[in-house]
Parts: sequence; C-alpha cells; structure tokens
Amino acid sequence: MQYDAEKVTLGICKIGFEGCAERAVDLDFNLPDYCPDIQKILKCQIYPKVTMRNIAGETLSVDGFYLVKLIYLDSEKMSIRCCEHTSPFSVQFNLKENMENGIVYTKIKVEYINCRALNQRRLEIHGAFSVCAKVKIKEEKSIVSGISGESIEQKKISTIVNDLIAMPQVQFSIEENIELDPDILPIELILRSDLSLNVNDIKTLNNKVIINAKAKLDLFYVNDLESGNTEFVSFDIPISQIVDVIGAEEDSICDVILEEINHDLELKLDEENGDQTLKIDMRFIFSGLIYNEKEIDYLEDAYSVSFETQKEIANNELLKIKEKVNLDFEDKNEIELNVLKINKVLDVWNEVIDLKGEKDDKDKIILKGKYNLCILILNENDEPVYAEKLIDFKYSYDPGGDIDLAFFEIEALITDINYKIKNDNILEVDVDLNFSGVIYIDDNFESIVDLKIDEELPIEKDNDAVLKIYYAEKDETVWDIARKYNIPVDKIKLENEIEEDTLKTSMMLLIPM
Repeated sequence: MQYDAEKVTLGICKIGFEGCAERAVDLDFNLPDYCPDIQKILKCQIYPKVTMRNIAGETLSVDGFYLVKLIYLDSEKMSIRCCEHTSPFSVQFNLKENMENGIVYTKIKVEYINCRALNQRRLEIHGAFSVCAKVKIKEEKSIVSGISGESIEQKKISTIVNDLIAMPQVQFSIEENIELDPDILPIELILRSDLSLNVNDIKTLNNKVIINAKAKLDLFYVNDLESGNTEFVSFDIPISQIVDVIGAEEDSICDVILEEINHDLELKLDEENGDQTLKIDMRFIFSGLIYNEKEIDYLEDAYSVSFETQKEIANNELLKIKEKVNLDFEDKNEIELNVLKINKVLDVWNEVIDLKGEKDDKDKIILKGKYNLCILILNENDEPVYAEKLIDFKYSYDPGGDIDLAFFEIEALITDINYKIKNDNILEVDVDLNFSGVIYIDDNFESIVDLKIDEELPIEKDNDAVLKIYYAEKDETVWDIARKYNIPVDKIKLENEIEEDTLKTSMMLLIPM
C-alpha cells in the first residue's frame, strides 16, 4: 500500500555569510589652492560610505568611497576652515556558494586615524577602517502536515507561523529644495553636514510597502568668510517611498532598515533678491524581510491501526517576530573641558555610536554602548578649541510575557543634542537616543518527518472480547488511549458518547476491539 507525506512549505531567513575586511588609509596630499594655510589642526576624521553592494556568483563586492575631512584654524585670521579629500575603495568577499538572491547588510567602523601637517599646506594621514558584511538568504522549509493512506490515525496540530515571502533591497533617490528663511544667516562655507534618518511608520498594502521617515539635516557653517563667524541650522525633511513587493498584504509583518547612502548639497543664490536655496540630493537603500502570517498543520503523532509503525521526529526551529520596538532614551551628561572659561559653544555633535545588546537571565534586553561627543567652543580668549568625550550608556527593556527570546536586531540613533554652559568650564549636554528594530522569539515544535509502516508485521488483535474496560484518569487524552490499543480515536468517542479530546474527570471507558 502506498503512503505519501503531505507537506507545507515555508519561507525562512538564514544568514548565508558574515565577514569583515580592513582597508588602510595612507595619504600624502597638499591643500587645494582655495584652502588657506593651516595654523592648527582641530579635527581630522575618516568618513567611509558604501555606495554599492553586489553579488555575482560566489563573490560579494562592496564599493564606496571614504572622505577625509580636516577642520583647522587658518594661519591668517585664526578662523575655522575645512578641507576634504575623497578616495574610492572596493572590498571583495568569497561567499563559497551562490547567494545572488540574498540581500546584503553592511556596517563600517573607523579603526584609527593619525593626521600630521608636514607644513602649512601638506598633510600626511594614516588610518584604517573595517567593512563588515552580512548576507541574508531565503530558504524553503518543508513540514509534514499529514500522511495519505488507509488505516492511519493522525494527530495534527494547527499553529500560526511567520512565512517569509520577500526580501526586497532597493535604492532610491530624493531631491529636495529648501528655501532658506531670511532669518538664517547666509551660508558661505559648510564645515559639517550630517543627515540622520528616523523611520516613523511602515505600512503594507497588496504587493506594496510604504515607508514614512524623517531625515534630519544638520549644518554647521561659516556665514562670513571675512570674520569667520559660524552658525548652526537644522532642517527636517519628510521622506516617503513606495516599494513594490510581490506577495505583501495589508497585515504583513516587516523587518526593515532604511539607510542613507550619500547626500550632496548645492547652494543656489537668487542674484535679484539675494535669497538662498539649498538643494539636497539624497540616496537611500531600503532592505527588508517581509513576512505573512500563515496557519499550518503539522503532524505531531501518527500510527497505523493495522501494522507496526515507526516514526521519526525532528525539531522545527522557526522564528517569529514578537514586536517592533521604537524606544526613546535621554542621557544627561556633564563634561568638563580643559579651558578656564567657555565663552561660547559653536557646535556639539556625535560621530561614533557603538551598540551592543544582550539578554539577561530574566529575558530583559540590555542595550549598552558608547557614543563620541565632538565639541567645538570658544575659550576665554575667543579662540576655537576642539574636544572629544567618549560616553558610556546603558538601557534596559522588558519585552514582557513568558517568551523564549531568540535574538533582536536593534539600531541606535542620536536624534537630538541639547547643551548649555553650567559654569566656567562645565558643559551640560542632554543626548536623545532612539532605539529601533525588531525582537524575534523562538517558535519551535517537534513533528513527524518520516513514518515507516511495515505491512509484513500486522498488529495482533485480541479477539477474545468485543469490548474491554479501561479505567481512565483525569486529563488523560483519548489519543493516548487509542494509540495504546491501536484503534481509531473516533471508535472510542462513539462507543462512549464523548466529544472531548482530553478527559475532564476520571471515568470508565469501553474500548472496542
């Protein structure tokens, strides 16, 4: 007799590759003609950016550029100036198998930088940064939901699982023209431009994902090259994008990341009225795991009422998104600066944020890390002074409920920095952090993966009696009793006129033989 397994197929996400590579930075260059001579270096940093991720066969290529930015005092007016140098980079990773349908996540970390002025116009820079890549791939998992064939009793369990239906990764560009308010002092030289992203909402419709986010553009600039006066201004830019995702539904569950690739600024001046317009070209990459909830049956137990049966059990290790988190945290700090007096704060910003997460023995999520505050002030002599302060932070979050916490992917973002001078050399800084991401829980269950029915070993029946008496205990299942006697479950229910699967009280049952 033919016995066939009925199977249901699920999409699951697996990490196909993880790896890092380091790239050296060794530069020896002269200042461009338009940059004044260097009197004193205030800050020198590397800013790597990934612009392209591509999988071809078994090779992953990560391409981009790194920007070396120098903020310094010029030798003539002792005012703040900046100089930039851009170089491309490319990193290749061997994946050892074809993962062309995967999506690529990257992280970059600056390892170190040393900057030395050989003279007032020549710089020697040495440093390194790491490029880390992770490739997620979609795999198909089959689960036995039933066995077709005669005389087989089956115990099926229904459950709801996350079914991965798509892994989109899409780049898109947005152009915005910002008319500068007349109250904003004219921009003559941009010293720093930072663009941060905060995703406000993710919605799914039929075959579409809608992203709504806010981009925050911070500008620190010189408004008068003659005097060297600096100003700070910030702009909020709404971001909305629709991504086509085949299979997405209105109630789909999303694990998505929206990242900035790069942004370019261009100042436009209306010569008639002197108004300034800031044009910003922004490039983003959207990466997502899109799940649909799917109700499936799995085969927990089975046996033949006619022949000896052997079953093979396996553990199905699945994951389910428990929740998406969006948490705000305010971190207050007092920073002592090595000056007699802080006359004025010019700019305070963050450039490095390092986040590590762990779960404690009570399944609480502990988020801890460091961020680097960059501080530019005028001292008691009205001279620009630069300082950095690496600050530790820690945040605890309780997902709640009795859960099997598997892992979480949470990103940290500094959304705002507020400061005030507390006394002569103490700066009080309030840092607003946002933690966003998803929490996954284990969704594991054991089920039958193979059933062997030996038709050469028929089950011996006790034909001495038509019925047997069985004294059942409370909470005993009809399935276990039927399996013990190798008879159909429905026969016991019919003979004893019961409907429940688990007995609510102890009772005497008649077992048809």
